[in-house]
Amino acid sequence: MAADWIKSVLICSILFSVVVYIAPNPRMRRYVQTAVGFVMIIVVMSPVISAMKCEDRLAFNLYEESLGTWISDGDDEVYIAAMEQVVDTYLHDNWGIEADVDIDITDELAIKSMTVHIDYTYMSSVEDINSTFIRSVSRGLSREYGIDEGRIIIM
Repeated sequence: MAADWIKSVLICSILFSVVVYIAPNPRMRRYVQTAVGFVMIIVVMSPVISAMKCEDRLAFNLYEESLGTWISDGDDEVYIAAMEQVVDTYLHDNWGIEADVDIDITDELAIKSMTVHIDYTYMSSVEDINSTFIRSVSRGLSREYGIDEGRIIIM
């Protein structure tokens, strides 16, 4: 990951140096340098943005736009349904679990509690489901969605 980041910074630096160099006059060069500087800030800050998990928020805003409604307009059911689908996909992608997720939210749209009903008919081996596996899933959900493990119920 660090090697990819260093590679992208170096490639952008070389490319932007060429772009600034071929600017036709000094006045234009100032504007090009400003624009290139902003892009370089974004490229350099990309690991920080990834660490803050901002891309998830950006993706959810795109989801809101595709719905044609804004969660802040008071349509909590849309938000809950979307979050339940996101958690369901997360469970499937990370643990191969088919589940029905129920989320309870606060007035500030923070997740208050989460109940996960695992559908055991899709499991390859029910013996694989033990307390260690359940704790692993609970820990993963807690980390991913910022919920205290005590507020996650897995059935």
